[in-house]
Amino acid sequence: MVHHEPDRVPRPGTAPMRTRRHASGTHAETGTDAEFRRALDHGEFRLHYQPVVDARTGEIVGAEALLRWQHPEWGLLYPGDFLEAADRSSLTVEIAQWVAAEAIAECAQWPEPWFVSVNVSPRQLLLGTPRGIGEHLRSSCANSGLDSSRLWVELTEQAVSDELEIACSLATLSDLGIQLAIDDLGTGNSSLGRLRRLPFGVAKIDRSLVGDPTDPTSTLILRLTCELARACGTRVVAEGVETPEQLALLRDLGCDLVQGFHLARPMDAAELRALSGRLLGTADTESHVLALYDDEAELDRLVVELVRPALTARASAVVIARPERLAALDRTLRAAGLPLADLRRDRRLLELDAAELLETILVDGLPDVTRLASLTAEILRRLSPGTGPLRIHSELAALLWERGSTSGALRLEELSAGLDLPHHRLLCTYPTSGFGRRGGSVGFRDLCAQHHRASPGAAAVTAAAGTGLGQTALLHHELGLVHDERGPFRHDGTVVGAA
Repeated sequence: MVHHEPDRVPRPGTAPMRTRRHASGTHAETGTDAEFRRALDHGEFRLHYQPVVDARTGEIVGAEALLRWQHPEWGLLYPGDFLEAADRSSLTVEIAQWVAAEAIAECAQWPEPWFVSVNVSPRQLLLGTPRGIGEHLRSSCANSGLDSSRLWVELTEQAVSDELEIACSLATLSDLGIQLAIDDLGTGNSSLGRLRRLPFGVAKIDRSLVGDPTDPTSTLILRLTCELARACGTRVVAEGVETPEQLALLRDLGCDLVQGFHLARPMDAAELRALSGRLLGTADTESHVLALYDDEAELDRLVVELVRPALTARASAVVIARPERLAALDRTLRAAGLPLADLRRDRRLLELDAAELLETILVDGLPDVTRLASLTAEILRRLSPGTGPLRIHSELAALLWERGSTSGALRLEELSAGLDLPHHRLLCTYPTSGFGRRGGSVGFRDLCAQHHRASPGAAAVTAAAGTGLGQTALLHHELGLVHDERGPFRHDGTVVGAA
């Protein structure tokens, strides 16, 4: 079970288990029956879980179980390192049963109606009797108190290539109320026909079809695959979602569920349980982004990357900028093929003069929380309701920064993080020239520190190449470090390694 892991980033230096080289330089065959027996008996196998997310709301609805091996000599091994050998092993069914029982017991502790998904290989299906496989899953669910409808069993297109051999097993599992999913849809032959003939309720689109959202051919293939899968009566899940643009396109195409590194990497069970109630791919993970730009072309690119996916996915966007920037962005968005007149008429695109709005929120030269909240409420009233995640680009803080009001910019960063907004992503942009007048990297460091305090764990900073702050001026929220030409320092401004 768990025969592959498409979302895994390969680790340099790993090789298939059966051809690893010992320190002595000799090759040793590993992944043998004896090693798998030891792994089962000594508890060396582990399960990690990658969340599966509702494409529209960002809510976690379940997770896919992914097998790991804590090898006593080689350390933590991933599926590509040993599963081919495991599937050839005489213990393959026993390994599959361990995975299923462990995943089912863990899922029973998750909030309803979260499901767990486990993978089954063709050999595991054919070696075990239909009744035996079904009985093991049924008893595991009963022992854990898990409703069988919260268990998904995934099979690749290759696994269902011989329908006659596996039809009885699939019928047994379906009769138990277990959800059956065909995995890697689009990589095999005649799979859509099997969706009609076999009792599949879920179709998982292969990551290779998610592709490039800007490529018309790739998008057309993905659209047709989604439509055909839905026509067969299955829920559609997309794997390998790695960018906001891919997620926006999948939402536009009506994909039901998504998973991938853009939303969450595989994690252990405790980490997954801690995500209960969180929204992935929306406000909780990308609420507040701080970006530097070196020239106007770079600013255009940043803003288009923010708003275009939202507008093509029937969501909404707000752009708060100076009039000359609004005019330039208008030209850029038209060139990108967006129907701006329709978007404005439908109240999905709102463009506002930053200088005018700034004056409405200042009290004694500083942003006022009450006035900012009133402005935010007015903006939301002017947008069409129920249009999905909101994308906002704002130059309000940058105007304060450029006017010399460092405290005003920092205050606005803090207040912006506390706004009562629907699922949103807020992009605040600053010209790098402004930092030269505000203390260079010191001013940048102060702003990053305030930005992190306002949005801990969600902040991200990008910088255009060739800036006066150095090409590595980057706030990295995973490491908690900011880099400038003097070296890395933390969000709080302390230099790494300093006394």
